[in-house]
Amino acid sequence: MYKHDNALIDRVDLPAALGLLTRLPITVDSTRAMERGAASAWAYPLVGVVTGVILAAATALMIWVGIPSAIIAGLVLAGAEWCCDWQGLPDRGRGADHRRQGDP
Repeated sequence: MYKHDNALIDRVDLPAALGLLTRLPITVDSTRAMERGAASAWAYPLVGVVTGVILAAATALMIWVGIPSAIIAGLVLAGAEWCCDWQGLPDRGRGADHRRQGDP
């Protein structure tokens, strides 16, 4: 059934995108997500919306509590950095360096 599924939107797309692009603990049907592949890319902008809403709510709460703005800015930046999954970028950079230097 899944091999001939040409649906533009599937219920597994948003959790798969959240699991791929963030560090949020999301349960995903990995076999179904792998079958969908690039068809789930429509959900990538929604990941930005979800993380933005989470950070905006945290910011509003910190303002309401009365935390100084400099501390809020630092915490929001740290939260944004933590939320994004940047793990693959340094590996790609090192791989490019190895190819330039001739190492395997």
